[in-house]
Amino acid sequence: MMLVCLSLLMSVHATTVGTNVRITPSTDTAFQAEVAVALNPSNDASLVAGYMTMVAQQFQLAHARSTDRGATWQNNALFSLSGFNKFVDPSVGFNVGGTPYFVGLAESSAVCVTDDKSSCNASLVISKSADSGTTWTALGVFKPATCSNGVGTFHDKPDMKVDTGSSSPNIGKIFVSWTRFDACPIAGAQLPPTSVMLARLTDTGSGFTQDLETRVAGASGGTATTQIMWNDVAIAPNGDVYVGWAQITKPPAVPIAQEAISVAKSSDGGQTFTTLSVPSSVNGPVFDALHPLSFEIEVDPGAPSNIYLVYEDSSANSGDVMFKRSTNGGTGWSLPLTVNSNTAFIQSFPTMSVVAGRIDIIWYDGRNSPSNLQFDVFYAKSLDGGQSFYPDIQINSASVPTTGPALGDYIGMSSSRYFADTVWTGGLPQSSDIRDPIFALLSDLGTGIGGGGGSVAYGTLIIKADGTRMPVQNLAVGDNLLMYDVYSRTSITATLTSIPRTTVDNMLTIYTENGMPLRVDANPRLRFYVWTTAGPTLKPVTEFRAGDLIYNYDLAKWVTITRIQTSSGGNHTYYDLLTDPYLTADGHFLNFIANGYADPCNPICKEGPGS
Repeated sequence: MMLVCLSLLMSVHATTVGTNVRITPSTDTAFQAEVAVALNPSNDASLVAGYMTMVAQQFQLAHARSTDRGATWQNNALFSLSGFNKFVDPSVGFNVGGTPYFVGLAESSAVCVTDDKSSCNASLVISKSADSGTTWTALGVFKPATCSNGVGTFHDKPDMKVDTGSSSPNIGKIFVSWTRFDACPIAGAQLPPTSVMLARLTDTGSGFTQDLETRVAGASGGTATTQIMWNDVAIAPNGDVYVGWAQITKPPAVPIAQEAISVAKSSDGGQTFTTLSVPSSVNGPVFDALHPLSFEIEVDPGAPSNIYLVYEDSSANSGDVMFKRSTNGGTGWSLPLTVNSNTAFIQSFPTMSVVAGRIDIIWYDGRNSPSNLQFDVFYAKSLDGGQSFYPDIQINSASVPTTGPALGDYIGMSSSRYFADTVWTGGLPQSSDIRDPIFALLSDLGTGIGGGGGSVAYGTLIIKADGTRMPVQNLAVGDNLLMYDVYSRTSITATLTSIPRTTVDNMLTIYTENGMPLRVDANPRLRFYVWTTAGPTLKPVTEFRAGDLIYNYDLAKWVTITRIQTSSGGNHTYYDLLTDPYLTADGHFLNFIANGYADPCNPICKEGPGS
């Protein structure tokens, strides 16, 4: 019986890996590295990517966009800025309104070179697009380097997140963390002290203003044997800001090298920080081209006190992807959990993306090449807040040679309720190019909230644009649906773009004084419009009570709920209908008509609009 249950669970949450797609045109023979990707929270079919590409022996920053969930990519172009000849370290993100931003480093001719080969005079630059990534504004410097004759500061490894929290006082603000080098040494000299910094920027429409700049508490210093490097920033739905960094300690200060990852938290929008407990400490780590100092922190939008950390532990087994979680805002952390199922060979470059109810992680993996001559890309997910992970799967179709041009320091991922967008540096089968930005769409991922991703039950009748009614399971992507606005009481036509479905063991049936019963998933994230004294208001179906009013399109009026019946057991299939458009001009959710009732949904909801 246990085997049957496990088999059923795995079949429900089996991940589908899409075709590997090259982001750059096939005519582009340059090599690329360090790919980043972001999805539009108001339309998860809209993506932007950033990457480094080699031009005349210098890296440049480039961008691309997709309007079909990564099936095709367009508008590949380079950024440029007068006075700078090298551009690196891309980071991309969207605000809630669908505006994408691009942050990176711009370097002038090397005035000095540190002993880790990083050029001095690296300045932080930013751009945005007003048309979802088709065109971009000229790069603007918002934090210049000041190196001159070995004196000054310069910058490294920016990470950018846009605050999209509905309850955050800083929604729409752009947060950038980076490592600041507090001196400009000549080649061969000791690395200078460093500080992890945070800036908060505002998009003014015509440009950007910097609201604040903070040195993160606990994240500064450096000697001949210690160095603070790398950084990552994460934003909680309520606006709390988390910044992580790594401190490296080398002999003779310690018998063997040590790596400690720390996290600090700000509850005032980045003005001040409190250093939390050290969530990870590794003895004897390895740092080289196959083991970059990469880690990532994320906040669970469905459980804002849950903070997640993924990193590589290269001190054992040639390198494993490790995961830790805090359920109290970073005060305490769990023991490390090994994410990869094969621990015999190298696993490195981990990156993570989190949506409510699911944690997605990808990494480079050497299990198929014991001699470390090539990597593959593997994916694992957790549906229980990081307490466990499903068995990992390979998502690339062509192995990535580890020899040749550098892979860079990171790969990328961005997740929505139904999809995970993954990018890495590699190639396609039968291609001689081995350093291209490659994309794969992952779907059928499942969720840990309420057991599924469905909305209305099998057999529910949906009204199409021509007025006919069709069982939800017979609909197809591309069908035109009738969509209703309960505010203006008008109808429009929308195109069905996706039909996610799931199977769960519960059912909530809504009975009204008029009309058919409506069967849905008993899930608090499924919300319908109910009539209140303030007008239409979204309310979770799990909070419905007899006497609540929902809209019946057939009767053209709000009707009274007479009874709610919730049951558990069995296997029930539910469907969501994602459409284009899904919002009115006023920003309200459009409703498809299910068994006569108005049922709202959108591309980032699980089952109806989230809070």
